[in-house]
Order: sequence, then C-alpha cells, then structure tokens
Amino acid sequence: MQTSLGKTTTNYLHKEFDVAVTIDKVDLSFLGNVQLKDILIKNHHADTLIYVQNLTTSIFSYRKIINSKLEFGQISLDNFILNIRIYKGDEDDALTIFVDKFNDSKVRDKPSGFLLTATNLKFENGYVEVVDENKPEDNLLFFKDIGGTTGNFKVEGPNVYTVIKGLTFIENHGLEIRNLSSDFTYTRSFMNFYNTVLETETSTVLTDFKFTYDRADFSDFNNKVNIDVDIKEADISLVDLKNFYNELGTDDAIHFSTKITGKLNDFITHNLKLTSDKHAIINGTLNFKNSFNQENGFSLEGSLTKLASDYFHLKALLPNVLGKSLPSYFKKLGRFSTKGDIYLTNNLINAQLETTTDLGMFIT
Repeated sequence: MQTSLGKTTTNYLHKEFDVAVTIDKVDLSFLGNVQLKDILIKNHHADTLIYVQNLTTSIFSYRKIINSKLEFGQISLDNFILNIRIYKGDEDDALTIFVDKFNDSKVRDKPSGFLLTATNLKFENGYVEVVDENKPEDNLLFFKDIGGTTGNFKVEGPNVYTVIKGLTFIENHGLEIRNLSSDFTYTRSFMNFYNTVLETETSTVLTDFKFTYDRADFSDFNNKVNIDVDIKEADISLVDLKNFYNELGTDDAIHFSTKITGKLNDFITHNLKLTSDKHAIINGTLNFKNSFNQENGFSLEGSLTKLASDYFHLKALLPNVLGKSLPSYFKKLGRFSTKGDIYLTNNLINAQLETTTDLGMFIT
C-alpha cells in the first residue's frame, strides 16, 4: 500500500506534467500520518530544484491521493533546499519553468485540474538559493536557517496561495529576519505580499507590495518588473541598513512612510515623510534611477518640502564619507532646514533651494 501510494503520486506527476520526482522511502501509519524520506525534484536541466530530507504530513483521504487530489493536513519540511537558477541562455528561472508545468492553459485533452492543499506548512532548517548565470557579476542571493509556518497553502494549477506566519531566516548580507508574515499570492502575471510585517531585532516594517509583469520581464527584473509598494510604517535601525551599505554609521534609527511606484531601477517615493531619532527630517517626493545598477549612471531627482539636519548628524550618518570631508566651519550654521528641487548624479548637483540656518537664510 505504501509503495503503491508513492508510485501512484510520482507516476501521475511524471506522466501528466513531466515532473521528475523521486521519493526514497514512504512510511504510512494507520492514524493517517505519512513520512517521506529524501524527496528529490529535478529541474529541466536534471539538476536539483527541491530536496527535502524529511517530510511529515497527515492525509485527509488516501482515495483522493489515488485520484490525484493532493489534500493534506499539516506538512512539516525538515532540512530542505530550493535552488532557483536561471541557466545561461534561459529567460525564465528553473522554479518558474517547473510551476508552469501545472498550467491549466496548456493544450491537453482536458484541463489539468491540479490541486495541492495543506492546512499548514511548517519549515525547519531550510535553504533557498537564487542564481542568474546570465549575470555572473551579481552577488549570490541566498536565505538560510529558514523556519516558521504558512497557513492555508494551496497550489491550484500554476497559482500559489498561502498566509505566511512568522517566517525566520538569515539573508546573504547577514541580516537576521525574526518575523516575516504576509498574505502571499503568485500567478503568471503578478505577485502580492499584502499585510506584510517584517521584523529584525531592531527594525519593523508594515507594508503592502505587489509585483506585476509579463513573463519575459524576469530576464531583466530590475528594469521591467513593475512595483507598487505602500509602506504604512517603517522603523529601521541604521545597524540593519549597514549590512547593505557599509559607509553608514549606526547611531540612529529612521521612521518613515511612503508609497513607491515604478521599477527597481526607476522608482518614485511619493509623499515621503521621514524622521530620525537624531532629529533629521526628509519630506518630499524623490525619483531614484539605477539604484540597483549604478554602473548605468545613478541619479536622484526630487522635490523637497523639508530637509533638516545639522553638522554632527551628517558626520554620524556617513562617518567615512562626510566625516572626513565636511568642513568643520559648517557646524557654525547650526541646524539647517531646506526646501526646493534637486537633481543629483555621481558628478553633478543641480539644485534650487531655500535654506534657513541658525545664522540666517539664503536662496541659491
């Protein structure tokens, strides 16, 4: 019976969807629990896409599994690997190509009707790696020590739905995420992360965000995939940001809200309202270009309603960049507040500003 169930499921996936799955061992109990050992799913290059050392679950109905309806209770994944790789010359990553195999729009004698559900997914000791062989200069992106749960998990054709609850992991810059919670949806045209909470030891972000795209856009994600982000509340320590930009100081925290639209290499922060614990203020709308590919020419264009700081805060914010170059007599200006339009590049500042300082005001 155990061998038959395992073969029935893997043979069905292989025959119907051309999915290569092997399961080394199946242990089935009379209480409805099943334990799968050494699950291996290969990608279209016959490399490892997903590996799970140990999967434990409860099955609502053996008959439904025999009829290719994969309905489970809680699924526990222990020691798993997910390898998301874009091979040289490919436009889509291996995971996307894999998920596409369950697409109901494929030409078949009848719709696939593929359905996999679980009341909960429980993760322990997971590892996810993202590699683009077409961009060897990019740093490896990975997430390790993944743990936590998701609820109401459903794969319906090529679409994925779940409620992420308290996911924890360490990302490749060394930042430890202590809680990621979100209502997640993936389809062939969009990804939603609604009601998202992201927490580290010293930072918290509350946000909704959405990616929209055509499938071909993934080959140039930074320039073609549309983003729509509503940051409702963010409290971020510079200790965390220093993981991404080493020139930052650590003796401050920023608090802000904004709506962001555009693409990763051309996005606008609408109605940004930012303050810091050291009394810095940035209010306005800013357009960042080539932030993720600065070799193409970074620029920042903005309309500031208020930017306020002082000499000591600027030195603490960028101790190596400004701390060594900002003239000491700048401190005589005291606290300054400025508003106006700015355009910045690596070798140009074009600004029309009205500035007030402790010594007086100027328009320049």
